[in-house]
Amino acid sequence: MTTWCHRLLPDFAVPHALHCLRDQSCLLLLDGPDSSILSWGEHDSKPLYTLDDIPVVAHGHSNSPAAQGWPCPEHGGTFIQCDYELPVGPWAHTLSMQGTQALGTAWTLRFYIHWVNGTATLCAQDEPTLHEALSALSTPRPITCQPQLRDKLIPAWSQEQHRQRVSTIKELISAGDIYQANLTLPFTGTLTHGDDLDCYLTLRQQSPARYACFLRTTDKTIISHSPECYLSWRNNLLISEPIKGTRKRLRDQDNNINEILDTQQHNDLRNADKDNAELAMIIDLVRNDLNRVGSNIQVPTGPRIMDLPYVHHLLAQVHADKQAEANIQDLLAASFPAGSITGAPKIRAMQVIQELEQGPRGPYCGTFGWYGHQCGELAVAIRTMVIKGQDVRLDAGGGIVIDSDGDDEWHEVHAKASAMAHALGVHL
Repeated sequence: MTTWCHRLLPDFAVPHALHCLRDQSCLLLLDGPDSSILSWGEHDSKPLYTLDDIPVVAHGHSNSPAAQGWPCPEHGGTFIQCDYELPVGPWAHTLSMQGTQALGTAWTLRFYIHWVNGTATLCAQDEPTLHEALSALSTPRPITCQPQLRDKLIPAWSQEQHRQRVSTIKELISAGDIYQANLTLPFTGTLTHGDDLDCYLTLRQQSPARYACFLRTTDKTIISHSPECYLSWRNNLLISEPIKGTRKRLRDQDNNINEILDTQQHNDLRNADKDNAELAMIIDLVRNDLNRVGSNIQVPTGPRIMDLPYVHHLLAQVHADKQAEANIQDLLAASFPAGSITGAPKIRAMQVIQELEQGPRGPYCGTFGWYGHQCGELAVAIRTMVIKGQDVRLDAGGGIVIDSDGDDEWHEVHAKASAMAHALGVHL
């Protein structure tokens, strides 16, 4: 068994560490409210083309007793990022991008900084690696700039065209072809001030997330502040937490969060037949997915409200007893992509999505996270932007059901994208 080395880094906050490493060509941060992981170095990454490229066994021993929250790594664990188009599971034939380019990344955590409740520890597999990492952290480069776009964000189609797409989905629902489909709208823009790290640090400050990610590779940067758990497992307990139903978070005239306005939006969301029906359909889909790799499927509680700085969501939790032999490839083959961002039935909904969106989603609506020997946690890559050079793309989507309104759906995707737009210095 590998003996890991540890070094406490007093008063070493996440932004400071990122500034020290801002010139690194490959940089990975998994960022949560109470726990974060930061690693770097191109030599530790591997491109993913198919499911078979994902490492099955993450060597190492179990978590430190002090570790908690997301992310909570095993020594020698593996980070993965998978595009929506990664060919996985029985619906892989619905996808057009196969074998031509990398559709994800696997990253072996040979060394990393792990924050737990603000305390930073540098972990490395041996002493030479530890000193190599310390050297890279010795010189901060606190150059930062408020991100700014050349102009506003440009949607891929107009509000009228969005209404038409919603109408097409509703016609397919009326014909009995599908029950719902998740329609995504891309936005694009060009940075004139700031870089990818500035964008992330601004978003992190303005809209902290349950599952945040900064992944810089040699050709692009993926930034996500996702609220949604795709899969989480500890030993035999497997959990998925689909999100459906959205209300914009209203603020008072001074732009402050207001308890009365929150309560009004909560009640509206809890009592909305459309949103609750949408969530119920996806719960059934997730139950069916998890049944492929688990047993004793349960929904232990009713839907609950998730409050974010910019929206409210309905969230459900689905539990299963994971099959002991099920590995990371088995889990993805059974359930990827997540049901909340596809639709029902899954295969047909993905076909409809591909026809209406007229292009790949890429990292958006895929997954990112980490896994170890007996545990792991993966997020649904919603609220996600991709930066290539100065070009920015971000996406937002929503589930369409029979009583969806095209204009309401248009406003919903703008509300979901608003925090990312604000971090880029613009308003939607």
